[in-house]
Amino acid sequence: MTFQKIDIKDLNMNAFQAIGKDWMLITAGDQSDVNTMTASWGGIGVLWGTDVVTAYIRPQRYTKEFVDQQKCFSLSFFDGHKKELGVLGSVSGRDANKIKDVDFHITYLEDVPTFEEAHLVFIVEKLYEDTIKPECFLDRSLDTRWYPDKDYHTMYVAKIKSIIRNNKGSLLYKFFFISILYMVIKMILETISLALISLVVLFILTRLMGYRQITQLSMYDYIIGITIGSIASEMVVLDDFNNMLRPLTGMIIYALFTIILSLLSRSSLAIRKFIEGNPITLYENNKIDSTALAKARIDVNEFLMQLRIQGYFDLTQLDTVILETNGNISVFPKSQYRPAIVNDLPVKPQREKPSLSLVIDGHILKDQLAFIEKDEKWLMSQLKVQGYQSYDQLLLVLCDQDNNITSYAKRN
Repeated sequence: MTFQKIDIKDLNMNAFQAIGKDWMLITAGDQSDVNTMTASWGGIGVLWGTDVVTAYIRPQRYTKEFVDQQKCFSLSFFDGHKKELGVLGSVSGRDANKIKDVDFHITYLEDVPTFEEAHLVFIVEKLYEDTIKPECFLDRSLDTRWYPDKDYHTMYVAKIKSIIRNNKGSLLYKFFFISILYMVIKMILETISLALISLVVLFILTRLMGYRQITQLSMYDYIIGITIGSIASEMVVLDDFNNMLRPLTGMIIYALFTIILSLLSRSSLAIRKFIEGNPITLYENNKIDSTALAKARIDVNEFLMQLRIQGYFDLTQLDTVILETNGNISVFPKSQYRPAIVNDLPVKPQREKPSLSLVIDGHILKDQLAFIEKDEKWLMSQLKVQGYQSYDQLLLVLCDQDNNITSYAKRN
């Protein structure tokens, strides 16, 4: 049972809406027989120092017999159910089992009948009853309008014994809310799990397939890479965690196929040529090979643009231009236009070593310091000469082969 008694001070109710617009049921009876009727007249207030309700029933209503026989009756309020209340107010319990017809279910609160479908129930005890007297109307038009058949209501004043709220709706709301929250959390956790799995699988497959820059990939490798990435992204947004196996298998198959082709291409020149193709000579002996351009699907403008990107603006300075199998263009200038190198000059350059990082983002790299056979005391003394008192001030500290220190400060 989801009914719970509440204090009248906690009652939040608009009586005009609840009675006059949404209607209520007046219900009375015992364990053997019950009847109910819909009412849109009544009141809630204080009389004789007591919290009371007033209810009005015409003499011909079957429910009046039950109310008159019992000491207590109930006022039941509903969320909706307007159609059912309309039936209960227009059909007499003498003629049909109207409660069963509207599929309402009787329950007893403090031995007083009401309905499981009600969201609020007043259990009341009769204090006073009287029939409305026509001679007491000050506005005679009310008598003419409401009582053409002279069937005057009996007014009941009843003390409010209990106010009971049905928590069934709130429990359903809580259950619905918890269910939605569970599904959201489950979806988030599944998405996170699938994302982590796809990232781990991508990392492993990338390691197996080898590291190469985009410019080093063949067109086939590039397409395979995009396909595997696309499958991994789709795996993250799967509707069902159990469907993960299919895209995961697809990623592995694509990667294994690429690895196998790579192994075969290294072991067989014929297979390598079949997979990667052959380089295409686009320019040689001061002539542009239009047939080669057509085969490579490159027009003259694009050909000249690629040369300009590499710094060549005069075709007469070039000996050969080759389109490599990875899509890059290799340019071989004529010997007199080849850039000078050190061996072309009468100098003997000294051997240089790359600078070592000793501090990065304020953190000292002790292994690098040990590699140059220096300690932190030496490093700090060098930094103090440059005006630094703490590693936290530094973004980067470099040391060259002559142990010269170059420092870069953080900018606030």
